[in-house]
Amino acid sequence: MQRLIRLAQSTTIAWNHYVSIRSLRLPAACTEVPDASCWKCQKSLDSAKEKFFCGGCDSIQPPVKCANYFQYLDIPLNYNVDTDQLQSTFKQLQGKLHPDRFAQRSTSEKLFSDQQSSLVNLAYRTLLQPLDRANYLLRMVGQETGEETSTLDPKFLMEMLELNEAVEEMDDVDELQKMGENAKKELARCQESLAQSFHDDDMSRAKAVTDEMRYYLRIKTNVDKKLGFA
Repeated sequence: MQRLIRLAQSTTIAWNHYVSIRSLRLPAACTEVPDASCWKCQKSLDSAKEKFFCGGCDSIQPPVKCANYFQYLDIPLNYNVDTDQLQSTFKQLQGKLHPDRFAQRSTSEKLFSDQQSSLVNLAYRTLLQPLDRANYLLRMVGQETGEETSTLDPKFLMEMLELNEAVEEMDDVDELQKMGENAKKELARCQESLAQSFHDDDMSRAKAVTDEMRYYLRIKTNVDKKLGFA
């Protein structure tokens, strides 16, 4: 985790650029802004306190490039996230930024509201889900993620394939529930292992466990669908 913290500390919030679609996945409509001041009253902005509204005229600001989603939402940089804090922050920000609140405002304010709200939604969803959070942390240190980059043991992959096929063919509710519980336990194990791996800056291990988690989550999702929970 020290590697991630050093990365975040070395990357300050850049208030002279909108977030790019490749860095933080904001909509491609984002473009550069000329300086680090409020677009409306020209007040110089405090990058830590005025990510969303100008402290002078209270005008909503365009989304800006942040070091990471954690900094954007003022959430501690860690794999283990306080989801209650995250949800509380999300609700507070969406209450202030939602486009409905700016329906009668200028075209610029409507645009900024839509962009800020979209980024808050994306950051929240990414940090809320354990798998998405792990993938995001790995991308922060330049690790490629996804099945095409997996280096998992072929035996494990074959086992996952057979389990998914078994779920598809299974009609016994009790057996499906057992398979779902087993997948749930494996997901919990993966989360514990990921927390330790990121803490130890063991990105290779974190990548391998993230790949495992993806397969167990697929099994759990398929079981839930068969049981009518999804």
